[in-house]
Amino acid sequence: MQLTSLDLTNKTDLQILDCSNNQLTSLDVSNNTALTSLDCSNNQVTSIDVSVNASLASLNCKDNLIKCLNITGNPSLVDVNVNNNLLEILNTKNGAWSNGLTADLTENNLLCAMVDNIGYATDNWTYDAFTVFNTECAYQDPCAYPVGISDLTIPSKSLVRIFDVSLGRETTYKPNTLLIYLYEDGSAEKVYVVE
Repeated sequence: MQLTSLDLTNKTDLQILDCSNNQLTSLDVSNNTALTSLDCSNNQVTSIDVSVNASLASLNCKDNLIKCLNITGNPSLVDVNVNNNLLEILNTKNGAWSNGLTADLTENNLLCAMVDNIGYATDNWTYDAFTVFNTECAYQDPCAYPVGISDLTIPSKSLVRIFDVSLGRETTYKPNTLLIYLYEDGSAEKVYVVE
């Protein structure tokens, strides 16, 4: 049986967490400040905030749905794997990466990654051919954590049509497929529902 939720609130002394190969959509490690190793690979996690986990040395969150990762508060990190996500924003810049950080950033949507040392990242990290490393990237609000459902205000709209992005034609609702929803007010949005 796979986990769909995990409450670690009272596990403040937790040092190693392996919750890989489940169906988690979120993971809160904000109370786990002693954490040194985190493996949440092969889940459906959309975002992860490790800003308070200063002792974190290993982070494996490959095969998820993460769009943004900020590891500037993790000077102990030596290994990061975010392979096969939806990563668009990565900030690793903290001035402390003298520990030989290795990173796998492949199979993402990452155009620009913020780093302290462009040469080191280029020579030692694994990344997609279109990814560039820079000391600054044009990110609007990198990884604004947390965003709760109660914070969202969604105006009421009437759906007119649904299009399948990969096939380029009108369709009905399909889980696990990237769709475009067109509304009567002329707006559109990309929708991907994991089931």
